[in-house]
Amino acid sequence: MIDEMGFGAIFDKVYSSNFIGFKKPETQYYKYILDDLNENPDNIIFYDDSQANVESVKLMGINFYFYDRNKTTI
Repeated sequence: MIDEMGFGAIFDKVYSSNFIGFKKPETQYYKYILDDLNENPDNIIFYDDSQANVESVKLMGINFYFYDRNKTTI
């Protein structure tokens, strides 16, 4: 799917739960990515429309932005 959609040509790294073996909002999913990137949580910004996913990264110290689909953005 990653190659078929051309993500590999756009992004340096693409993370998919079927390759990692964990899925959002499992903290192991985010830990895997942090370890792979060799980054500290405070250097990451996570953007999502799922409150459960945002709560999970919040516990790990990752910066986040919750996108509320019910609010109109201009």
